[in-house]
Amino acid sequence: MEYSIRSARKSDALAMYDISVHAHTQSYYGQLIPSESMPDFLDHYRVSTHKRQRFISSINRKTDNPRWVLLVAESKTKVVGYTVAHVEKNNTLTLKGLFVDPKYHHQGIGSRLFETKLNSAGRNTKIQLVVITGNKVAKAMYEKYGFKVTGSATKTFFGAKQDIMERSESELANRRTSLV
Repeated sequence: MEYSIRSARKSDALAMYDISVHAHTQSYYGQLIPSESMPDFLDHYRVSTHKRQRFISSINRKTDNPRWVLLVAESKTKVVGYTVAHVEKNNTLTLKGLFVDPKYHHQGIGSRLFETKLNSAGRNTKIQLVVITGNKVAKAMYEKYGFKVTGSATKTFFGAKQDIMERSESELANRRTSLV
């Protein structure tokens, strides 16, 4: 499948909402969220007009704010994945989400979105993300790109513990040099 990566537009917000709902409810999150928290998780990602409007408004505000970086993966004219990051004042790029429609998993879309996001970070930028501790698939991908667990997040994701993972551009430059 051919697809391209581009900056998100306001007109992408509805597709991004649909991907978020599908990625959370039709993926492996059921294996990561504690059973006692599952009803709250499912309720949170249940489609509703109010939740859709709130999500779209949030995406629209972010597309207007230069401190937010939103990218989408598009196949023909259909958005099939997206990623969101925030540029913090301390020169840290904090990844806030990476989602691919489950129908398009295992086609390299998530990796390409992630690589594009990493390549957009400037020199001497620390890159940080939070991942569910038990999400071995995501953690393996992040480790492949030089991320290391640096601590535990204080917040859980619907009862699931989360790890903080970080990578600095200087660490990546050192890795590249040592490979030569």
